[in-house]
Amino acid sequence: MAEEDAEVAHKLAKVATADQVAAVRVAVDNISRRLEVHAQSQAAANVRADAAFAGLASDKTAVATAAASMAAAQPRRATSRAGGTYRGAQCARAAGGSVVSPSSPPGVAVLAAVPSAAAAVFSCPLVLDWAMPVEMMTARMTSRPLNLQLAEMVALCHVSIDEPGLFGSVACLRVYEEGVERIKALQRDGGGVLHGSVNTKKSERMDKVVKNKGYRYLKELYWLHGVMPQLFMPPAEATYQNMKGTSVDASTLQAILNREADALGLAPGHAIRVVTKARSNTLRALLAAKVGRAGATITVEHILSSSPFSELLAQAEKNVRQKYA
Repeated sequence: MAEEDAEVAHKLAKVATADQVAAVRVAVDNISRRLEVHAQSQAAANVRADAAFAGLASDKTAVATAAASMAAAQPRRATSRAGGTYRGAQCARAAGGSVVSPSSPPGVAVLAAVPSAAAAVFSCPLVLDWAMPVEMMTARMTSRPLNLQLAEMVALCHVSIDEPGLFGSVACLRVYEEGVERIKALQRDGGGVLHGSVNTKKSERMDKVVKNKGYRYLKELYWLHGVMPQLFMPPAEATYQNMKGTSVDASTLQAILNREADALGLAPGHAIRVVTKARSNTLRALLAAKVGRAGATITVEHILSSSPFSELLAQAEKNVRQKYA
């Protein structure tokens, strides 16, 4: 009996030892996995920190460069004022920190010089964010009576940000194209771009919105301003909230359209004469007939350079640049 008891005790001891070894092995595996996860997390944190430090170093370099340029230019300006014979050269800083020199051709931006020790790094949210800016007019106009469609177009003539608008769309495209050109120039010069790249599909879509929708609206609005100028507000008042309640009186509009149709000799049953049939495309056909008879085409450039469209665009562009700077 004693020998049997000893043998059983020996077997139980071996089983206990195996269980302990298995428990230790599980604990070691758990510790190894935790260490691996921690190492991966730390590596990701290091990458983010390196990117942040790179951006901070780039910003400090740009500030130091601008300060040095200003300091170097001050004595020259002081001398010119004293002598009275030299007019100091003025430099206008373009969007994104580029500089326009008075000796450069109109519209040509010259990038600020960056020391060779630190390559330039550029980040433009409007370009590098692949989503369409909210200011772009992406919604389609519904088929409704012409007076309601024109009222919708006038409501889009606001200068506010964060809402779709005609002038906001044009301004976004301008700032976007400037950012794209600057990115290309920096990449040619060995610089870099933070957090993204240029999306060609977005570029094409923004261009189509402005050219196929915005410019079309502008031509109809230019005509509407000529016959009903009271519908348009100056930039200081042309906010989204003020413009969204715009209405166009149907009877007044129809009387104007009838006079236009009479001048062109259109038939009595022409769609432009019928309130329930006239649409935006009907008005475009009428305006095209007027241009054909007059023999002079009114360009988008002419419209955007005339009042009140030039003032509204200037204010919208200012607001867009402030938002996406």
